[in-house]
Amino acid sequence: MAFRIGQKVVCIDDAIPQGGTVYSKRLRCTFRLLGDLSGLKRGAIYTVRGIDVDWADELPVLFLEEIVRPPFHSEQAETGFDQRRFRPLAERKKQTSIAVFRALLRPQKVPA
Repeated sequence: MAFRIGQKVVCIDDAIPQGGTVYSKRLRCTFRLLGDLSGLKRGAIYTVRGIDVDWADELPVLFLEEIVRPPFHSEQAETGFDQRRFRPLAERKKQTSIAVFRALLRPQKVPA
């Protein structure tokens, strides 16, 4: 799924993996979860402020306007959230008014 900066996203997974560890398929080993998921809440809407690639799995990670994570341990940079924890927000372009349908139901005067 492709995300873009400025895009609104919805959190679909705020669960911490059991034991706080994640498995890297690329490196074939287990790592402790960098940082925590403080502030991340399932169903909440966030704005993407940055996109990067995770060094362990080479998967996209998102940086959010609403949550700034402090650097973790020896890392000098903020760690992003796994993009699989989000889905794009389906934004409606314009709300449909019911007035059009009410007008169809009104009796029309027909000239005699």
